[in-house]
Amino acid sequence: MRSETPATNGAFAFISELLPKGTQQLSAEELAKKVANMAGSLGGFNGKNTFGIRGDFLSRFTNEGLALVRDVLLTPAFAAAEAEKIRPELLSQLKNQEDSLPSLAFKEFNKRLFVGHPYGLNAQGDEAVIRNVTVAELKRLYEEHAKPEALVLAVAGDVDAEKVRETVEALFSAWPMTQEATKSQIKESVLPPEAPAGPDVISIARDKQQVHIIIGFVGTTLSSEDRYGLEVLDTALSGQSGRLFTELRDKQSLAYSLSSFSLLGLDTGSFGIYIGTSPDKKDQAIKAVWQQLYRALEEPLSEEELTKAKNELISNYELGLQTRGNQALEMALNESYGLGQDFGNRYVHAIEQVDAATVLTMARKYIRPSSYVQVTVGAAAPLLEAQEPEAAAQSEASAKAEAKVDAEGVAPVQEPQTPPQPADADPSTPDR
Repeated sequence: MRSETPATNGAFAFISELLPKGTQQLSAEELAKKVANMAGSLGGFNGKNTFGIRGDFLSRFTNEGLALVRDVLLTPAFAAAEAEKIRPELLSQLKNQEDSLPSLAFKEFNKRLFVGHPYGLNAQGDEAVIRNVTVAELKRLYEEHAKPEALVLAVAGDVDAEKVRETVEALFSAWPMTQEATKSQIKESVLPPEAPAGPDVISIARDKQQVHIIIGFVGTTLSSEDRYGLEVLDTALSGQSGRLFTELRDKQSLAYSLSSFSLLGLDTGSFGIYIGTSPDKKDQAIKAVWQQLYRALEEPLSEEELTKAKNELISNYELGLQTRGNQALEMALNESYGLGQDFGNRYVHAIEQVDAATVLTMARKYIRPSSYVQVTVGAAAPLLEAQEPEAAAQSEASAKAEAKVDAEGVAPVQEPQTPPQPADADPSTPDR
């Protein structure tokens, strides 16, 4: 997605589906049979920063599997008949995205937070692009980006590393580097967007008995040292034992789903809070979210909160690497992003070193009450007076936070009279 423009938005989602549908030597059906005979799987993926092929094979079929991956990458069929099978599926996914209130909220949030940056586009694509893009254009874009100097191939499993290296060199030696690459390697860069100049508040009406709200800020990047403290803060706020669940759901019954999020990119990122609630509790929920954001600015995490968050982050990271496929993807992405093959060990160590003071510093750096995006999607609140949340005991910091919200009016309740319709955008992507 990072290489797309509004005129090509969705092309790589299309390419990632079309790529494993045959080669110049094998039809889609013939390729599928070869993969099945090896008890394997072969598919494409597309994310914010990368696209490619993922294959899983029994170790005794390592060489044959690598040969199929080579054929798909070097001689993809780009068959028109297969493209026309995929096109309606992608259009259907876009329709489903429009019907999902959380997806609609996140894509509008990304569009507004990442103005002028590819992250503001929809990872699933623009309807007009998906409907009208030609196979010839998809092939041109693929050949423009699929070059050996940009390739990272990672293999994880019961294999001999040296033998795999020899096999890969033999299989891919006929794929020459481009002239430009042999002269110099210039990394592609995209300027990060400016933070919102002020509060950007939008409400999108939908005929649903739900309201989904996102309040978020510009975050940090994959390579920034800030990511570790911000990830600990995100984890401390999220989860069933986190501050958000405890305060907004358990004590005040203001939400049926809620979480914080920290999305890390190559050039920029985002940090914020998502909440799903009922229309009559919308304003109370927004106010309560801001209370927790101000609390994060003023009250350091307790030792218990800090320990739980760090343990959860490390455990989830290690659990995510239990499968060979995920190990290979992790290696490939770390190499692609310049993080290094020792990133896993460095990540765990960096999380272990985070203290409460670091988390508080990150909160004060990235939670900017004067520069944020707030998106509300769903039913309008009824004309009846909103129901009061259940009374709950407050900490001193929580009480100060509520007073600050009331005094400064940070949680806006005045909605635009004519809400604009959202443009396509979606945060869900397979890579980091």
